[in-house]
Amino acid sequence: MDSFAASLLALIITGLFAVATLLTGAIALFTRTGWSLLLRTKDFTSTNSKEVVRAPNVRGWGARQIVTGVCLWGALILGDQVLFQVGLLSLLIRQGLDILLYVLDGTPRRTILFIVAAIPTAAAFVSVL
Repeated sequence: MDSFAASLLALIITGLFAVATLLTGAIALFTRTGWSLLLRTKDFTSTNSKEVVRAPNVRGWGARQIVTGVCLWGALILGDQVLFQVGLLSLLIRQGLDILLYVLDGTPRRTILFIVAAIPTAAAFVSVL
């Protein structure tokens, strides 16, 4: 069996997003706040009850961030090629879906942010194939 050694790019991208997704996810999950460039954190008014709700999607987003981070941490800790592939692919899919979402919403700043993040993520994923 061949031994696997992740590329420097894969290690950097995996490490960066392992930390970032865990931190942003935990902040969103436990404080119901977040960086407004990544997600919408404003108040929403319920159409049925007219009740004002603070960012109802933030906690769910935070939980999904943490799950993505766990995959990336597993890759870093265990060093397994398949875990790098799964972690980086899940991150790349999330970035791609965020790009689609922000294109559909017409928010160019967010779209550009995720395109810029997806490029090195894609390169890191290809490096672990």
